[in-house]
Parts: sequence; C-alpha cells; structure tokens
Amino acid sequence: CGVMMSGYAAGFFVAALAYAVLGSHGWRIMLALAVIPAVLVYFIRRHVPETCRLEAMHLEQLAVEREAWVLKSDYGAEGEEVIVGATVSEDVWRASLAHALPSRWVVQRRFVPVEKDGIAVNHGVFLVGGEASGLFVRLESSPNDVRARTAPVLIAS
Repeated sequence: CGVMMSGYAAGFFVAALAYAVLGSHGWRIMLALAVIPAVLVYFIRRHVPETCRLEAMHLEQLAVEREAWVLKSDYGAEGEEVIVGATVSEDVWRASLAHALPSRWVVQRRFVPVEKDGIAVNHGVFLVGGEASGLFVRLESSPNDVRARTAPVLIAS
C-alpha cells in the first residue's frame, strides 16, 4: 500500500515538471506520446510469430495445419528439440505431437527468416528453466543446422 501511495506523489511531481517544461499545451504532446505503446504493439503483433503452450492448442488443428507450425521444447530450442512441421512428414509430425509433453512444449507459428548469403538470422526468446529471460539471435543455414551459432543478446534478471 505504501508504494502505491508514494506513486501518487511521484506522479504529481512528474506532472508539475512536465507542465513547467512543456507549458499549458503540454497535454497535447503527452497525449501524442501515449500513442507510442499502441504503435509498438501493432509492430510486435505483426512481426513476432504467435507462440502458445502446447496444451492451449487443439492437437487436431495442429495436425491439419502442420506446415504452419513449429513444435519446440521450452527447455531448449535447437536440434532435435525443434520440429518444423513443413520439413517433416505428416507421420513424424503426428508422432511428435503425440509424444510431446503439454507442459514442456510450445508451438510457434512458422515464419521464413530473412536470409543473406545463405545464412538466416533468427531472433527468439531466451529461456532459462522454461521462463522467458531475455532474447537471443541464431545464425543458421537450415532450421535444424547443428553448426548454427546462438548467442543471448539481452538477458533480463
């Protein structure tokens, strides 16, 4: 409760400071700045592929839409722990869905990464113990490239 109550005082101070700097028409600037998060959400939703926990999806839907999905372990997302529906047979895809533990696997809408000189750059969420902990970048020549290089680019604590 004390943190919330001190937030009022901090907000009042920031508002007074904004008025002093921006003048009586500063509310227009502040209103315009409030649009920035909405614009960011638009770009994030447009460029970050849909990702869901396996248990949140209907397995039959995933089986039918095999080429549109990627199945990943939430404890690692490289090599054998990534099944790209478009690159495996229907039998392998169905078997993978049947054997994946719902609480330990996620599905992600497939996207085609940007390539340059035969190397694709793939950005993703860096997981530690199944929890999102930052971002990573992966340079690869194919979806399951064993020589791919992966490095964290942002680690959140």
